[in-house]
Amino acid sequence: MKKLIILLLLGIIAVMALEVWVALEVMHLVQDILGPLIALLALSLVGVKVTKSHLRQLPTAFLSGTIGARLIGLLGGLLLVLPGFLTAILGAFMQIPLLQRLCGRFGQRLAGALTKRMFSGGMGPLAGMGGMPGGFPGGFPGGFPGGLKPDDRIRGGLPRTYDTTAERDGDRKG
Repeated sequence: MKKLIILLLLGIIAVMALEVWVALEVMHLVQDILGPLIALLALSLVGVKVTKSHLRQLPTAFLSGTIGARLIGLLGGLLLVLPGFLTAILGAFMQIPLLQRLCGRFGQRLAGALTKRMFSGGMGPLAGMGGMPGGFPGGFPGGFPGGLKPDDRIRGGLPRTYDTTAERDGDRKG
């Protein structure tokens, strides 16, 4: 696991160095500093708007089964937020609906892995919501809301029922 973290950090450093080099080359090419910086700022602001839009549509996409494509769009929006021309180009490509549908299977697997990790207790402070298995108060899913046990809900082996039709029939006859 430590090797994976080190490789991830080295990858982030390499991407950052490449982004700085590309930004310097663009500044040298246009012989201006302010223009590329304003362009990077504008791309980041567009990325914030795109990310917010995808986040708002995430719950309905989860329910409709199109979470994979929506997650690819969300990742693209996050890449647009990062300052840099290469990440902005990649993030813009990830906003194309056809590409989102083609990469939707990867997004679906990513959503499944994130959901499984969150509900199995592997998300740090989100892990122990309620301290029960499943991450919900009362042990949901599979348990009863409010922490009730089956014995608390059913007394005497059978659930309580109330018959109100007998009283109504008696009132009509009298």
